[in-house]
Amino acid sequence: MAAPPPGTYASGRREIRRGDLVTGWLASANRDERAVPAPDDFDLARSPNRHLTFAHGPHFCLGAYLARAELSALLEALRDLVARAEPAGEARPVYSNFLSGLSSQPLTLIAEPVPVAVDAPWTYAGT
Repeated sequence: MAAPPPGTYASGRREIRRGDLVTGWLASANRDERAVPAPDDFDLARSPNRHLTFAHGPHFCLGAYLARAELSALLEALRDLVARAEPAGEARPVYSNFLSGLSSQPLTLIAEPVPVAVDAPWTYAGT
């Protein structure tokens, strides 16, 4: 294969020449089927899982620790209190070249039944 002309960058099937306009689409991260099989599937057992998230090194997101703590608390609460979640409307995608995912997904959360002690010392009559 011949070397690209000076001022040209060749990557795969594409050439970028000096003066070409280039846009970085962060939302396309983790969407390359050659690196991430079935990228739109939610697969907790994906291996290897070399996804891009929160960055690292000198550009590590300072809010990453708080975001992880918040997500951990949310997921633990959902695990403990919700038996299942069912879609309750249309999912709406995020329209952005910076993010990917959903802007909203209406859900119905079905609670885990709470065991009631039969020999409770009090009763609730309700109205």
